[in-house]
Amino acid sequence: YRALLRISDLNVTEFHTLATVGVPMHVIADNARLLRDTAGNDMTYYTNSITLGGGESTDVILDVSGSQYDVCRTNGTGCTFFLYTTNLDHLSNDNENFGGMMTQIVVK
Repeated sequence: YRALLRISDLNVTEFHTLATVGVPMHVIADNARLLRDTAGNDMTYYTNSITLGGGESTDVILDVSGSQYDVCRTNGTGCTFFLYTTNLDHLSNDNENFGGMMTQIVVK
């Protein structure tokens, strides 16, 4: 019950912040480099939001294997969480009402 995501910011002029509510992100790499110091120690961390600049990428693991997610797997309908931008003006596609930087994380 884990998913690995590589989140990339292909825009070269703006910073973007992505957040999750209910599913913490385990950040394991930045710009395709594992988060380890020169001695090889684990420098990964957990967070609910990440900010990327132009051309940057971050690798995160979404882990829903804990007991707090058991209800999602047993209730018959699952649970839905969102990965979305906190820059509210990026939650629409110009003049359209729907679209933008948001996706669903469905746990069944």
